[in-house]
Amino acid sequence: TDKELNRLSPSTHPIVILPCTLRLSDENIKLLEQYVRNGGTLIADLYPGRFDDFGVIRKDNPLYRLFGITDIGQRIFLEPSLSIDGLHFPFILLGSKLTAAPDVQSHLAIQRKIKGTKIGSMRLADSNKLIAPAFLLRKTGKGKTLYLNFFFDRYNISYSNSEIQSNQIRNIIRNVFRLAGLEMNKCHQLPIASSYAEYQLGGVRYWFLSRRDTGSTGDFTLKAEKPVHLYDLMQGKYLGKSASFQGKLPGNNMCFIGCFPEKLGRFSGKIDFDGRKIRIRAERKHPGFQEPLRMRIFHNGREIQILAQTRMLSDRLQWEVDLGLEPAPGTWQVSLTAVADSQKLEKSFNIAK
Repeated sequence: TDKELNRLSPSTHPIVILPCTLRLSDENIKLLEQYVRNGGTLIADLYPGRFDDFGVIRKDNPLYRLFGITDIGQRIFLEPSLSIDGLHFPFILLGSKLTAAPDVQSHLAIQRKIKGTKIGSMRLADSNKLIAPAFLLRKTGKGKTLYLNFFFDRYNISYSNSEIQSNQIRNIIRNVFRLAGLEMNKCHQLPIASSYAEYQLGGVRYWFLSRRDTGSTGDFTLKAEKPVHLYDLMQGKYLGKSASFQGKLPGNNMCFIGCFPEKLGRFSGKIDFDGRKIRIRAERKHPGFQEPLRMRIFHNGREIQILAQTRMLSDRLQWEVDLGLEPAPGTWQVSLTAVADSQKLEKSFNIAK
């Protein structure tokens, strides 16, 4: 959004990536241009900002000029492949024939492999015809731009069955990103055929990783800027304090890691029932951050899923659950769990017929 881009600064966000970002407003583009001039690195794949915020194709796209593209031509279809170091990698979505400004550095190539024909007893050798550059690198103001003239269509599916080829592609991308000044040694190392998400909520950063079963080992390393207290939110246990986390993720599985600024202390609270309402109070001292709590309610051993809730605890949290004027008779149980370390509060009560 414009509000988020207004706060964007190279000091806090040295790199911004626009994956498949076809639609941008005029104001979005102006803010991205300013970000690059101020020292940021902007990376994009096919056709960034091709459409305005109303979905109308731009006749003159300022982002093309920012990436140093002076003319963008016809789309490349089917036959050509991305040729790198003598290896050919087919991509379903290749970019376009394009012309770059003189100050742009072109790297690697999209080529058409032409099979040699036989003329009488003589056979012509196979050859490669250059179609377009694969990467465009440009220095603009204090910053840089990097344009990828292709798109990894269904990358985790298309290449997950070939560990060798997947590693080749990833090494190539790492090398190109290094050209743009990215410090790849500080990046996460993810397994093949994986999906990764990272977000921050309530002063805590969360890492989420899942992967398909490809027969590979599933080794991974996740990295933080500084040592943090790591918690496995899938198993509810403390992993220790570190600036990185290494593991092996089995196929068709996932992991969910919380990066807390401080180690969690004792969890306490109280659960009461007045015949109609369940009143819950939870406490744990947190110096400026929050943690997730999961509440579950059971009736005669069966969970009432519609009443389940997840709340964020700062220092103290109170809330009520109304069971109605005449709650069903039987045994009720309330379970409140701190997701990060599995500490619990539980309370059972009986309602007579």
